[in-house]
Amino acid sequence: MIKKVQTPYAFAFTLLLSFAFLGSLMAQEYTVSPNKSVSVDIACNAGGVAEVDFNNTTGGLICLNWQVLENTIPRCWDISLCDYDLCFTNVPSSRTMDSIPVGGHGFLKLNVALNDTGGVGYLKFLVRSCSAIAGGDTIVLTINGCPTGPTCTPTGILPSQKAAANTFSISPNPASDYVSFELAAEYANNASYRVFDLLGNQVLTGVLVGPHNRINLQSLQSGVYMVKCTAANSCQTRRLVKN
Repeated sequence: MIKKVQTPYAFAFTLLLSFAFLGSLMAQEYTVSPNKSVSVDIACNAGGVAEVDFNNTTGGLICLNWQVLENTIPRCWDISLCDYDLCFTNVPSSRTMDSIPVGGHGFLKLNVALNDTGGVGYLKFLVRSCSAIAGGDTIVLTINGCPTGPTCTPTGILPSQKAAANTFSISPNPASDYVSFELAAEYANNASYRVFDLLGNQVLTGVLVGPHNRINLQSLQSGVYMVKCTAANSCQTRRLVKN
């Protein structure tokens, strides 16, 4: 009887086929909508959302994780990234979503609030099943922002922002019913503020008069907000926690 010997090349080819087969099985756990690459145009001083959904097509729970491959979002933009169960103002390098139930869908949602700063930025992810050792989907969320505005410098900070790093401070933080704005003397005239939630919705706006101001937060729900102050052609943003 002749014994068949598998060569190293044949073994490697078989292993590749196995990985490809496993990858195809994992891909059947969910579908991607509307597309793996989504691009959104956002006007100056406006907000917008770029979102990709992952629809559970199995008869049970599925677990997905994501990894950031590239991040070119300008630092002078106010952003948050949300997945199936959490939102982040600072984008982590990777994460595992909570399990997605039957008929449910996970998502990656990039929320952006712009001032008058333009440019193009994107987040590129690798998304795959928690049990997968290969394969996955490359997801790209792109923002085309404020086409008439200046773009950020390569460091992600506008020159005017570097000169105004201490435009204002807010306290207490976390805050309950009220928060105090303290403006630097050179920015105490013709200043204004806007408050955004993590979905990019503007929830408060007003004018700041003089170096000391007190803002009423009682209309806001508990959570994390981004406070943007504009004064003397500069714009600075602070993170605020509302109890």
